[in-house]
Amino acid sequence: MPSGNDKLALVNKAEILFVVDLTPNPEGAHLGFQVERAPLEVTLNVGNIWLRGRAHLPIGGDINSFFTGAVNRFMAITEATVVGHEQGRPRTVIINRDQLNCMLA
Repeated sequence: MPSGNDKLALVNKAEILFVVDLTPNPEGAHLGFQVERAPLEVTLNVGNIWLRGRAHLPIGGDINSFFTGAVNRFMAITEATVVGHEQGRPRTVIINRDQLNCMLA
C-alpha cells in the first residue's frame, strides 16, 4: 500500500480505448528485439475516433487471424494520425482490440 506522497492508480484494461506514445523527438530504432512483420495500411475506429496508420501482421498472416488468433488484446498501429488532423506528427498508438468498432484495410 502506498504511503506518504506515493500515488496509486488502478486501471481496468478492458475500458482502455488506446494509448499514444508521446515520446518527444524519438530517434533511431527502438531498443529490444525486432519481429518480422508485414505492414498493412489501415483506417480504424476506436470509440468515436478514426485513426489511420500501419498495422503489422505476421508474415503470411491475414487480417482475420490478426483479430481471431490474437493472444494479446492490445495491438500497435505505427505512423498513426487522427483522420481529419493528419497535419499532426504521426505516432505509435496501442489500441484495445476489444474496443475496435471497425477496421478498413
